[in-house]
Amino acid sequence: PQHAETQMERVRRALPRRRVYAIATSVIAVAATIVAIVALLRPAGESTTAYTVVGTTSAPGVQGTLTYDSSAQQAVMTVTGLPALTATADTPPRVYEVWLVGGNGASGVAFLTESPLNHSWSTVIHTDLSQYTAVAATAEPYGGSLQPTSPQLLSVQLTR
Repeated sequence: PQHAETQMERVRRALPRRRVYAIATSVIAVAATIVAIVALLRPAGESTTAYTVVGTTSAPGVQGTLTYDSSAQQAVMTVTGLPALTATADTPPRVYEVWLVGGNGASGVAFLTESPLNHSWSTVIHTDLSQYTAVAATAEPYGGSLQPTSPQLLSVQLTR
């Protein structure tokens, strides 16, 4: 009985954090969706390149697109097929961290946010992608990591 009370207290303390996290996640998802819609509605020019996102053997059902505007040095990535990240009293929250891969290894640049409308995941990357060979994502502890700590779930090859 005392163990059950302790676990219930942990769940009660975690609820406000989860609500804040859920609200923040929804706001980020809506913002990323708006940016993606604006990017898709703009006339395609020579500065816009679309890349295919593919899942790895760790997440073969992942698919999506990355649209890069080289003149704005901005990319929008939207994917489907990633499972929802859930936290319980026994497991800490996790995030999908996006990495730019180049000659010097991988550097974290963004987090994927789940859309509450269609369960797709998206992010906006603000950088010059011409300096990198690939974009990848992994599941990391909440707040991200300095380097990938879990298997790669998706990849985008930036070379044509």
